[in-house]
Amino acid sequence: MRRAKLAQLAKRRNAPGILAYHGQEAVGWISIGPRLDYHRTANSKVTPAVDDLPVWVIPCITVRKEARGQGIAVSLIRAAVAYALERGAPAVEAYPRAARARVHDEWAFYGTEALFKKAGFKKVRGRLPVPKGWTPRVTMRHP
Repeated sequence: MRRAKLAQLAKRRNAPGILAYHGQEAVGWISIGPRLDYHRTANSKVTPAVDDLPVWVIPCITVRKEARGQGIAVSLIRAAVAYALERGAPAVEAYPRAARARVHDEWAFYGTEALFKKAGFKKVRGRLPVPKGWTPRVTMRHP
């Protein structure tokens, strides 16, 4: 089933994300696409739509441990925004962690508010109530 889904994504007009390379090695990944393409995001009570604007979203970002601290995440976010805007997106949203506490790398894939702010995003909605055990998030938008 995953292979079929991956094949389906690869056939889309828009790529499902962008890779960052160091030489020949992939060191980072960011997912980007129209909000409605990400059903879990589009239907989530934690990340409900702010308005009717057909935004594109960044649901996740990751940089390999040994490549962190070099600005790769910010570069990926900026590249994703440029990619979306070139394809007609009116804006790009992200739903980073609201908490400032350090978390295990497995749970850092939403990004942080500070990271997206550094890439030019502005907070458009604060924390919403979330079910116990869920990650509180904010909604940020570019431009």
